[in-house]
Amino acid sequence: MGAAFAYNSGILNLTNSVLGAAALVLLHISVNSINSARDYKRGIDSETEKTDFSGGPEALVKGEISYKETVLISVASALASLPIFIYFQTLYSGVFVPTTVSLGLLIAFSYTDIFSRIGLGEVSAGIGLGTLPVLMIIYIQQGSLTTSGLYLSLCAFIPTFNLLLMNHFPDLEVDRKYGRKTLPIILGKKVSAALYFSMVVAFDILVLHGYSTGFLPLGAVLALLSTPLGVLCSFRSFKSPDKTNNEVLKLNVAWTHLSLLLLGSGIILF
Repeated sequence: MGAAFAYNSGILNLTNSVLGAAALVLLHISVNSINSARDYKRGIDSETEKTDFSGGPEALVKGEISYKETVLISVASALASLPIFIYFQTLYSGVFVPTTVSLGLLIAFSYTDIFSRIGLGEVSAGIGLGTLPVLMIIYIQQGSLTTSGLYLSLCAFIPTFNLLLMNHFPDLEVDRKYGRKTLPIILGKKVSAALYFSMVVAFDILVLHGYSTGFLPLGAVLALLSTPLGVLCSFRSFKSPDKTNNEVLKLNVAWTHLSLLLLGSGIILF
């Protein structure tokens, strides 16, 4: 989405975009691997109800990969991303790149042991996987940020927040047993479903406000076409909070990805 914004603004640097995306993917692999290893070590993933979209990876539980190998993958992926970020730092200097990378790593590696235990797991995911990647991709185009870029990164926060919020529903009892404090545990499933709906509405309001104020181009409004999926997901989870099955989780994933895809595509096209 950051690259889409750069294209619309006429500042797209394709090489930097590809390098930045590669670095972010490597960091994502690193973070997922270490968090999976930590959950496995605690025994969480062996007790969660496995769905297509939640419950943690089964490879560790089934013995297809060892704990040590998972940690090595995490370390290797993080190290592989380092030269790319060093390149951007030498290219633009300043404090943005090291600060953003450090903040992202702090959020990511603290998720399991800290944020998920103090009610900030969903917020940290929204920042670390939504806001910061968009800011980074926009910044590396020419070493600066605009108000519109900051606004877009705020829009990216919401779908990522909601994705994790709904994915926590099936794991509620196991998460509670192991000391986690996800929002469905703190607020209850019905209130969390209402919060999910509120965030879908907030996303639409942000997009419309962004267009009306000139922060976002007209094409961004295409993202509103995803709204029925988000509304249906929240309605079904509110109606049957203890039956968050694959169908509800599919709607969650579909709204998350489609809202971001349409937002980015619309920014490119119009």
